[in-house]
Amino acid sequence: MSTNPAVALLASKRIEERFIKDLAANRFVLFFQAIASLASKEESGYREILIRFREEEQNMQSPGMFFPLLEEQGLLPMLDRWIVTRVLKWINELEAKLGVLSAPRCSVNLSADTLRDESAFAGYVLEEIRRTTKRAPALSFEILESDAIAYTQSLTRLMLPLRSVGCTFALSGHSGSQKTFEIASSLGFAFIKIDGSMLSGLTSDPDVRQRLNAVNRNCHGYGIRTVCMQVEDDATLEIVRDLGVDFAQGFGIERPRLLEFAERKRS
Repeated sequence: MSTNPAVALLASKRIEERFIKDLAANRFVLFFQAIASLASKEESGYREILIRFREEEQNMQSPGMFFPLLEEQGLLPMLDRWIVTRVLKWINELEAKLGVLSAPRCSVNLSADTLRDESAFAGYVLEEIRRTTKRAPALSFEILESDAIAYTQSLTRLMLPLRSVGCTFALSGHSGSQKTFEIASSLGFAFIKIDGSMLSGLTSDPDVRQRLNAVNRNCHGYGIRTVCMQVEDDATLEIVRDLGVDFAQGFGIERPRLLEFAERKRS
């Protein structure tokens, strides 16, 4: 049985209205997880921004619960923009509190829908930077490997203006594809995040270690720094460090923590 187009349109409008209200009420909550520097004790790491939806005070939904609906309604670009605005707000709050320009670089994941609307998103970010900061922002953007392959031309148009003001880009979920190396190098990605699946068996299987070492060396050969994702224990961390990987992320480094805003502390 087909859905009445008028009914579908009304439902879509109601979902969008509810979504906008939830954004205004800050029911979408930002967390962060550290990405620790392994290559140098003098170099600070950075952090990935994560998002949850608060149904109730103690009930947080993961992105897998709400992303499909937002994607279906074409609302993910709006969410990506909201995240950028909130992160810049947090950076400004922290630097005002400390009195120095010392906020860590924050990495924001971008949806495929945002990549398809690359000019509008880049313009939005540049305007937010102009409005909220007096320096190149501590912003990085993560792009899934599959999206980088699918939207290479859009990425070119997105990255050029944002890199010009100090933003960096990371290719996420990398699984060793040579095509990905070529794309990341040609577009000027600063980081490649090696997928956690490539660490499976790392502590017991020399072949896994050899493959990871080859990927890491290949990335460095292209002038791209590496991040190992899903580093969950000290044994894995020790091997990753010994192989010369630049950064590590996972529960073995830090569990996600709430990104605190002044408005929340007052409530």
